Amino acid sequence: AAPALAGEPPAITFDGINGYLNFPAVLSEPGAAYTLEAIIRPRRFQTSNVLSWLGPDWMALFISDSGLPGTARLVNGQSVVLTAPVAVQLNRWTHLAAVFDSQTNRLFVDGREELQSAITFSLSNTEGGLFVGGVDPARLPEGENRRFFNGSLRGFKISRGVRYSGPFSPPNVLTRDRETIAVMQQNAAGDGVIIVDGDGRELDVVLSETGILRTP
Repeated sequence: AAPALAGEPPAITFDGINGYLNFPAVLSEPGAAYTLEAIIRPRRFQTSNVLSWLGPDWMALFISDSGLPGTARLVNGQSVVLTAPVAVQLNRWTHLAAVFDSQTNRLFVDGREELQSAITFSLSNTEGGLFVGGVDPARLPEGENRRFFNGSLRGFKISRGVRYSGPFSPPNVLTRDRETIAVMQQNAAGDGVIIVDGDGRELDVVLSETGILRTP
């Protein structure tokens, strides 16, 4: 199980330097539609990949160095990288949802869709696997491999298909259903977290050697 922090519900805190979780067996299907969600509380703004699902067709939910949330996807060798116009708030819980299909990236912040603007950036081909809080530096090119999230994560969820298409009430807790590929949930003891698939099976996770904090 992944390490958890004190508090309700349990969360994982990343130091923004080199902390990440890796789920190597969670792989995407090129061109398919997916929804990536995260409930985060940033402590400091820095360019960071909150969720990165690597592979030949890879997706990312990120925050810029000024706190602007954004989405990125590499489809058929073409990069689509977009950012929202309004920054998230420091030290406040925010629900982010990135909805990807083969044609568009959509972003919802606390249940409201944000119109994104394109930026020029080319995503690099990588080996597959889901990363949370950052990416193993060896997976990305020099100069693009230090994008670690600085703050706390109360939950994340990867789903098949388009989960949101209009305004919604953001959930306080993310739960599994038949479309779930991976979701972070409270463990049975209530003092930590586990990551499971849609059937409730716990997923194998590789933790970075450092960078995941044990105290709030």
